[in-house]
Amino acid sequence: MHEEAHFVLVLDGGYMSSAVGAPLVSDTPILIYNPPGTSHQDRFHGGKWRFLAISGGTGAEAAALCLRDPYAHRLAQGVADQINVTTPLALEACALQLHGLVTPLSSDEARKAKTPPAWLSRAVEMIFLSDNPEITVAQVTAEAGIHPVHLARVFQRYLGCSPGEYLRGHRLERAATMLGRRLITRRTRCGRR
Repeated sequence: MHEEAHFVLVLDGGYMSSAVGAPLVSDTPILIYNPPGTSHQDRFHGGKWRFLAISGGTGAEAAALCLRDPYAHRLAQGVADQINVTTPLALEACALQLHGLVTPLSSDEARKAKTPPAWLSRAVEMIFLSDNPEITVAQVTAEAGIHPVHLARVFQRYLGCSPGEYLRGHRLERAATMLGRRLITRRTRCGRR
């Protein structure tokens, strides 16, 4: 039994799952969500297999579920593809977005969804001004005073990206600006304009 909610992204091999909506044996990439406290007896069929487990959070209290949402698959596959090459913030943001997909909006959240919350500008500013490559979602949420899953959900709703994607885009813009300044300085030193 798992105390925390978790996702299982099957990358290779036949996966046998008791999740609602899952085929008896899946030989294709499949994403399973297991809420906290889930006891399951899922297993792999055959000899060769690979998977990624994404754990954490309280999640929705429900039965295990086979997620067919292409956005959820893209998020989970993004974590698998980038796990060794991207920032902790980007990985954490993708995991939180996954949890946001299975956590229903409260009636208060649904009512407020029409206008961006005031804390969003503080969170964006914190990420925008950060020079720390190891900034985490936890640091941003502590500053904004909100839950990490809520941050990921609101970022996606109003900015069309995850907090990690926003940070990567900002870093690329900053790097391009620095390269442009170096090029101008080098041309000026060489007498070229």
